Amino acid sequence: MKENKGYIDFLLWTGKKTALDFIRLYFLCFKYDIVFDTLCSVTKQMGILFRLFRPCRLVTILHHPPFTKILRLTRSDAYLFFDDTYLDMAVKDMPSMKERYHTIRWQPDKVWYAEKLIKKGQPEDEYDFIDNGKTGRDHELMAEAVYETNSRAILINHPDLRPKNYRRSGCLTFIEQLRPDDMALLRFLSRSACVLIPCKKKEGQPLMGPVGSTSFMDAIALGKPIICSDNLYFAGDVRQYGLGLVYKAGHKESLSDCMCRMKEDTVFRQTCAANMRQYAEDKSIKNYSHELFAIFHRLIELSLIHI
Repeated sequence: MKENKGYIDFLLWTGKKTALDFIRLYFLCFKYDIVFDTLCSVTKQMGILFRLFRPCRLVTILHHPPFTKILRLTRSDAYLFFDDTYLDMAVKDMPSMKERYHTIRWQPDKVWYAEKLIKKGQPEDEYDFIDNGKTGRDHELMAEAVYETNSRAILINHPDLRPKNYRRSGCLTFIEQLRPDDMALLRFLSRSACVLIPCKKKEGQPLMGPVGSTSFMDAIALGKPIICSDNLYFAGDVRQYGLGLVYKAGHKESLSDCMCRMKEDTVFRQTCAANMRQYAEDKSIKNYSHELFAIFHRLIELSLIHI
């Protein structure tokens, strides 16, 4: 808050809100240096009110392209993107604000993983593949490819998200989770050879925003190779650094081919895992925090200059 130097106070803003709620939030902004809108849930409304008078700095994470409409409606002091590709899209849409654009990619809390995952020797790979994602996931395609390749796979999800083509067999195991269970998930991850991140293809949306990010963090922290669809922001890194394989979104043959190679080529799979461990060396939540707070501090300094 403004009257407490070096002190961070958080106000969590969730759920559906009325116009009156947003006006109340606007007046609360006078107590803070920065409003950090991580889900782009208040930026549109604050963008209108901030045109009247800007009580503090506004930082917004933009998730799903295209960004044209949100950039034209709002004037955040900083817009954060998950990848340079998304930032470049924003520059093309609204080049006049490019100095406000920043790329800041998620990085895993490797200490948390190390503390939670108690290693008693390296567990054998009980499963060839694991998928535990929800948003935008193509579970039906994944199930088809698992059956076609006769792979040992596990899908962990809410029962409402069970694939329609799921059938009980020795190939695909479906684990129901009514609510997230990190410890159970980590146990299954440690017993799986590869993290599978299959996302649906959407017409007119070549990239899927931050979809798959949590699973990517799991793979980085645990040194697991991955197979992902080509519409995810980190697919380029998977190719460039040899972290696994990328298949064409929506194409079963492409996914099946990737699964067969990952499953059958032990040397290739081990190389991908080694590459992932090397890739993870300079990735940590501390680095992410430093990058984020560097942006915050710069905005606060600019505020002080203009007082």
